[in-house]
Amino acid sequence: MSLYTITQKIAKHSYKVLLATTFVIGTVIVSQSAHADASRHMERDTEKLAKTLVTKFWDEVKDQNVRGYSELLAFPFQGENISGHYNRRQQIAGLKGLTLTKFKLKNLIAARYCDTLVISYDFWAKGTGVTSGPSIDIWKQGKRDWKLISHTYVPFQTP
Repeated sequence: MSLYTITQKIAKHSYKVLLATTFVIGTVIVSQSAHADASRHMERDTEKLAKTLVTKFWDEVKDQNVRGYSELLAFPFQGENISGHYNRRQQIAGLKGLTLTKFKLKNLIAARYCDTLVISYDFWAKGTGVTSGPSIDIWKQGKRDWKLISHTYVPFQTP
């Protein structure tokens, strides 16, 4: 076999390897791009769900709909604030004793793992007996709906 023939075979083989490598790299890039797009879509869906759940809960409180917000609280609910921890019954009693006239959620961040949703946000409230500050909620998806299983907050520090 001549040197020319050997060179042609190597070049032809190299060309096939180059094409195969280009195809694999292109496939990986497209796959990563699709995965990133899906991931961003899931993040948007998670944050939308989080905002919906938290807004619904605080709307029920604002409307003084005890039955409405009580149904959103899971039976093993636990909460925490600077005064200590509290259970579902104590949370309901505390919410009955306040008047929420207006609220805003800011800097909402949500993370979902299977049927658990963790939400952190800054809660800004107007009313009596209500505290504004950073909050963390944990929601758990049941067979039919989401339930709030934990709420933790601290008041904003005043300078």
